[in-house]
Amino acid sequence: MAQGSSAGGLVAAALILGGSLLGGSYLIAGSIDRGVAEISGLTSAVQTAAAAKPAAPQAAPSRSRRPDPSKVYDVKIGSAPFKGPADAAITVVEFSDFQ
Repeated sequence: MAQGSSAGGLVAAALILGGSLLGGSYLIAGSIDRGVAEISGLTSAVQTAAAAKPAAPQAAPSRSRRPDPSKVYDVKIGSAPFKGPADAAITVVEFSDFQ
């Protein structure tokens, strides 16, 4: 009798294992199908984007004009502190903004 009950346990274990394998493979197959469908959708989106005409190039933003290096500028320094003679031929102005 002991031998018959262990055979029944083995059959039950085999059925449980087989059912688990079938259920797992069903879940994996569903995941693969969803992945394939998503990849197909992405592939068609990439093909559509590649077939579309490229947008017209945008005009470069206008650059702010830089000072003319050959021009002499008159800079009003008012009562700002300075070094050297007040009537110097050349004045170097430095601007700093400490924040």
